Amino acid sequence: MKKPEEASGLTWQQQVWQGLTTLGGSLGALALYLVIPALLMCVGMIFQKGRDGASMADLSGNFYYTLGILTTFWILWRRSKKRGSILWEETTLFFRERSDRRLLLLFGTGFGCSLLFSGILTLVPFPAVLMDGYVSAADGVEAGTDLFLAFLSTMALAPVMEEIVFRGYMLGGLLKGFEEQRAILISAGIFALCHISFLWMIYAFLMGIFLARVSVREDNILYSVALHMGFNATVLPLWVLNRSGIFESAWVGPACKLAVGLGGYLLASRLYGRYRKEELCD
Repeated sequence: MKKPEEASGLTWQQQVWQGLTTLGGSLGALALYLVIPALLMCVGMIFQKGRDGASMADLSGNFYYTLGILTTFWILWRRSKKRGSILWEETTLFFRERSDRRLLLLFGTGFGCSLLFSGILTLVPFPAVLMDGYVSAADGVEAGTDLFLAFLSTMALAPVMEEIVFRGYMLGGLLKGFEEQRAILISAGIFALCHISFLWMIYAFLMGIFLARVSVREDNILYSVALHMGFNATVLPLWVLNRSGIFESAWVGPACKLAVGLGGYLLASRLYGRYRKEELCD
């Protein structure tokens, strides 16, 4: 990823304008990612006369979200070709000369971090208003009638697309006009704002910093994709456990939640330590 251009000799007004221009230029891909699924659902509402947005989301939310991700990817791909470039190069998503071992270690690290976060949220007595927002956002994963599409989009498509958008185009663009730490914080902040619930925002902000540092360190967002997939991969096992009712048991429930959180911490810390050793060896 490119480092910021030299800003010496510019007045503070010019530096502010340069920063705003850089920020605005890095938001194009994000706008597509946020708008396309909503537009597709609006088109669906035209053909499904009599249905409002809430009923469309309940019945077909997963379908339109998945279709929106694929459509956004196609548009970004076509735009890169028109510029005479390749999407992979523009976003530093490289498959050659990768380390499969480091990718697996990062996937496991993300999986452990997500378990730790889930354990904290279920054990710490947060105010009801915060937990209601978190639960409603989490339940959105099951919106629609096709659970296969829900898991496909959440565990595979969304991590790839969000890394292309946030760490590829956005962070890559911000690094051209901001120093590294500031670019990472800005991209993580915008990433957090896209996650609706306040608790989700805190989690997404910390996760955004982690993902950005990995992508910058590796100069390849394939590694942040692996980490992001690990974060999202807990959706399936936690969904199964929640459906089983084991967390609702008066005695077994808290012990299971503690085991999930502690196990996630041990898994994440151990695997990330191995990843750093692998990175230093290379």
